Amino acid sequence: MPYVLVSLIVGYLSVFILFPITQQFLTSFSNNVAGVDEVRWVGLRNYERLWEDDDFWFSLRVTFICMFFVVIGSVSLGLLFALLLNRRFRGRSVARSAIAIPWAFPEISAVLVFLWMCNPTFGVLNVFARLIPGIDENLNWLSDPDLAMPLVIVLSVWKAFPFTFLVILAALQTVPRDRYEAAEVDGANRLQAFRFITIPEIAPTLMLMAVLMSIFAFKQFTLIWLTTG
Repeated sequence: MPYVLVSLIVGYLSVFILFPITQQFLTSFSNNVAGVDEVRWVGLRNYERLWEDDDFWFSLRVTFICMFFVVIGSVSLGLLFALLLNRRFRGRSVARSAIAIPWAFPEISAVLVFLWMCNPTFGVLNVFARLIPGIDENLNWLSDPDLAMPLVIVLSVWKAFPFTFLVILAALQTVPRDRYEAAEVDGANRLQAFRFITIPEIAPTLMLMAVLMSIFAFKQFTLIWLTTG
């Protein structure tokens, strides 16, 4: 039975993940693109063109910049809310459920709401933006290069940080309480307890979240640049 169960997972990964990756890798050495009648082997010519393409390096740089801020933002917010909601107070369960909503929210619905909010004509963001002194006209949030990237980063962090919050919260609940009590007896304040007890205990979880958020952000922004050209 264990071999049967493992074979099902291996078969699924091989058909839907490994095979498409292998196929696309082999295709990258040919001229198999839309509009080509005869497929020919071109070797490393596609990679040479990619290496000399300034748009590719620009997209890669923007992708890594966005990925950096998404990882920092999602892990930091997840840690902050996990620390706050790890304490006992009335309504804690409701607050935890409310924070987890963005993660469970369908991505297509979140994007549509986000586009409505950023609409330059009737978007709600412009309602608040015009309350700021010096802004007298509606802003083109997604057309302005200075505004589009921060907005996409904010949306990605909003969508991703509830997942880091839940995982970090679970890690915080595994830290033995007696260590905090011993630190308090020794005269340690909250900041020292956080630095010398909490962070070392949940460091593997924070590293895992950083890796997972890096993969998530890199995939998301790569798809954005590919679909937008």
